[in-house]
Amino acid sequence: MMSCQNSDNKRCHRPTVTYFTAAQATRLRNRIRRKIKVPSNLPDGWSRVPYNPEALINSLPGISLKPEYTLKAYLYRAGLNGNGLIRAEKKGMNIELPEWNNYPGTSYPYKQQPGTERHIVEALMLDGTAKSYITASLLERECLEYGALWHGLNWSTHEIIDSRSLNGETEKNQGEWVLEAPWAAELTWDKQKPGSFTPSVTKEINKITVKFYSYSEMGEQAIYRHIDEYTYKKGGFKTTTEVIARGAGGFLF
Repeated sequence: MMSCQNSDNKRCHRPTVTYFTAAQATRLRNRIRRKIKVPSNLPDGWSRVPYNPEALINSLPGISLKPEYTLKAYLYRAGLNGNGLIRAEKKGMNIELPEWNNYPGTSYPYKQQPGTERHIVEALMLDGTAKSYITASLLERECLEYGALWHGLNWSTHEIIDSRSLNGETEKNQGEWVLEAPWAAELTWDKQKPGSFTPSVTKEINKITVKFYSYSEMGEQAIYRHIDEYTYKKGGFKTTTEVIARGAGGFLF
């Protein structure tokens, strides 16, 4: 996945960092969203839906599905509320409908069942480019909120930001910038304010780290730091999300 042709090992082992703007990351996110199909008029409770998520994977450059896996889509409906997920499952296994995870403190709402992967990225092959990693990280989040409605929404309320948007600028129409972040001046920082909010992919000799920031007003105005770590081993994906700043406003569904 990574190579080095320099004889100076110290230089070979230096991390390489690729940066993306918030607008670039948002375009990748929107590309994923446009390819996701959510049927309507489903009964209450869990249903497996007739949508083939593998078509989504095939539409994303640099990403493919490992041959031993298949992807299946599920939706949960309770009146006007709903949740859902796209799940990676081992081929040939008879796997039940998803179940809720009631373990206190977990941020993952569904129980992991035998023959499934908790994270869809575990079932993917990436071509090693920085773009493939940040796309996989965004895909992970979209698949865990597949078809969510109303109280089921979380990630969908987040806006990916960078230093420009935090300073009151948002990219629009190929380079035109407009002011759109009056909330930023009212923030209280729980953590030390980062020097940069630019989405990045850092490649090291044993791992790849995707880092980006988002803003949401769900519950409270807040800025979130998202860090995904990919390593060269089975189960080699770790994701963390933390609030680093809070504002005065917010909303509830």
